[in-house]
Amino acid sequence: MKYNYLIFIAILPLRPLLPAEDGLRVVGQASLWGLYSSGARYPLGLGGRCLPQLNGQRTFSGRTVDLEASLHLRAGLAADPFDAAESDGDIKAYRLWVRFSAPQFEIRLGLQKINFGSALLLRPLMWFDAVDPRDPLQLTDGAWGLLGRYYFLNNATLWLWLLRPADQPRSWELTPSRPGFPEWGGRIQYPLPGGEIGLSGHLRTTDGRALAGALLPDGAARTQQEELAEIRESRLGLDAKWDWLAGWWFEGAWIHSHRSLGPYTDETLFTIGADYTFPVGNGLHLIGEHLWLATGAKGPGLAGARGLAGLSLTYPLGLLDQLSAILYVDRGEEALYRFASWRRQYDHLAVNLMAFWNPESQLLPGSSNDGGAAFAGRGGQIIFVYNH
Repeated sequence: MKYNYLIFIAILPLRPLLPAEDGLRVVGQASLWGLYSSGARYPLGLGGRCLPQLNGQRTFSGRTVDLEASLHLRAGLAADPFDAAESDGDIKAYRLWVRFSAPQFEIRLGLQKINFGSALLLRPLMWFDAVDPRDPLQLTDGAWGLLGRYYFLNNATLWLWLLRPADQPRSWELTPSRPGFPEWGGRIQYPLPGGEIGLSGHLRTTDGRALAGALLPDGAARTQQEELAEIRESRLGLDAKWDWLAGWWFEGAWIHSHRSLGPYTDETLFTIGADYTFPVGNGLHLIGEHLWLATGAKGPGLAGARGLAGLSLTYPLGLLDQLSAILYVDRGEEALYRFASWRRQYDHLAVNLMAFWNPESQLLPGSSNDGGAAFAGRGGQIIFVYNH
């Protein structure tokens, strides 16, 4: 905790280096929430969050150096009426990066958000973030590392990254990263008539001991478990989107372990989707996606895949109000996830009122709402958000 404070404060002496025409700017977001979730350990919750953010910029000779430093401060109280209560809090760095950019390239170093791909609700390429489409704040932890992007004159883009291993498994990951082994990869995006296509790759070293209970017999020797401690993993992703009467896209990923993990050696994910705004009233926006997820030991393939479908509807009532609903269907588990929200937006203040009716146990990636619930069971949440 003290370390995060020192990082943030260490940015402040940069101010004399920034000319007045560029300078520093302090912005931020504060939010308060109240919650009821029947599937949570403590069904009632109250809490607050603050995201102070410092931005700085300096431009010289057509080049720009800018930075972003922000903290995530959160405190909450969860209770089971007339039984027990629990409070918790957290202070950590949320974003902390510096970037050097020119007209055709940029290099960004530090704690940053990295996301890409064409899917919106069910994303196979959710490799480095965990944004939940139902979260009105769209919060996600960042990744520590170095990201470079080069922009070609034909609008193609090349990405290259070198990352520190994450402390916990990210979305869709079956095994955590092995500490001390950097991850690296890249991506190329190329324009198409009416759209674009992208090819992504990533390499990391994993700790397969998380699957030892499923792969090894009871009482297996320690040496057998240690053999799973360092396993190379490669990923390949392909996505595309284009406009033709409506918006269309697909997104897929193949995750392969270079050591046999039985039925977990290969993981294949593939999503197709479309969106369209119907001329009804102020415009009804519809998004539909279907994802197939399969694991096995014979390379990429969707044999025996688990099916997930997602549907999103958004309707603006006027300049200030918006209604939305998201429905997920887990065909393999025969589970239905229902979510509806109303949002009123003022200049700086937003009010979000949400209701949900979901299974008690959550199986969707990124389904842990950081407001204090995992949208588990039946319940509702209200969030007041102030941006300054």
